[in-house]
Amino acid sequence: MNLTIEESNFLRFYFLNLKIASQAVKVYFDSVHPPAGLATELANSEAKLKGLRFITHLQLQILYPSNASNVTSDNFDTTLLICLLRNLPPRQSAPATGWDNLPHPGDTSIGADLARVKWYRNKLVHSNDGILSSTDVIQYWGDLEGMKKIFCVLIVLLSEDNSWLWLWIIIRIPKLKKGDMFLCGESARNNTIF
Repeated sequence: MNLTIEESNFLRFYFLNLKIASQAVKVYFDSVHPPAGLATELANSEAKLKGLRFITHLQLQILYPSNASNVTSDNFDTTLLICLLRNLPPRQSAPATGWDNLPHPGDTSIGADLARVKWYRNKLVHSNDGILSSTDVIQYWGDLEGMKKIFCVLIVLLSEDNSWLWLWIIIRIPKLKKGDMFLCGESARNNTIF
């Protein structure tokens, strides 16, 4: 079975958002909420999180397993990670357009980067046809590639694992340059993500 160009566009963009951008959100989450203290942070915020109308029963089970020491961000999907970043101290500030809208292209805040990942994830997941025109994929791709703070995390990830580097080459984000990788790598060596 051959894929159409539109189906191939959809799958490539879906992979970028699901695997690569989502992994960047997780790395960012772990930098703000280190794994060693995560169970304690969640315990301290349990009443608040259980009171949120948009947290599902399944998500609460993931956040509060029977053995609290088993909680790990490895089990959190992008939606849950962004929800926690929005609601656990220090709360991530929303972009000017809010969390449920695509941020303005000039907004380069971390909140805007997170909102972009969330917005495109929702757009992809709720697609009825699984196709993406070449015009749309170029626009969407451009929106994600402008996320310097999120992609900086991705570059750090890519430098640690050759298979991710291979996937990155397949995806070919055109605006990233070798110099960008060096700067991000230097930041990572100094224990700062951004």
